[in-house]
Amino acid sequence: MIGFATAILWVVVCLGFNHSALAQADARSTYQSSHAKITGLYLENQKKTSATYFTHLHRMEKQAQAFGDLDGVVWAAEEAERYRNEQQLDLEDIDAAKQKLALLQHAMMKELQKIEQQRDRELAVLYEQYLKHLAKLENDFVRQDKLP
Repeated sequence: MIGFATAILWVVVCLGFNHSALAQADARSTYQSSHAKITGLYLENQKKTSATYFTHLHRMEKQAQAFGDLDGVVWAAEEAERYRNEQQLDLEDIDAAKQKLALLQHAMMKELQKIEQQRDRELAVLYEQYLKHLAKLENDFVRQDKLP
């Protein structure tokens, strides 16, 4: 049978360990929640940017129709379909021969890069804060002698 003092010591050790584990789990949960918010905002901004791109492509197609520019109609429609399927825009997608479309594609790429860089900066700051918080927790638990 376990003595009373041993049982109390065991409970204290377990509570100390659980406290540090709970603090780490709380920090991880906060990090994951913040990460999800940043990623969600990025995806929302990406959708808005894509919607704007489609609006401009549609407008370009209508203008080409109004001027009887069959090539312009086809280029705009093909680009809308390509982007709808791939959901990305790379340098190799840009056709300099289609100047108006190329200008729009460059603008779209610049906007997508801007929101990606914003997301990456925010995630880097979040990660640094998370690591600092974990280091502080570790230091606090070591100082309080609560680590197993």
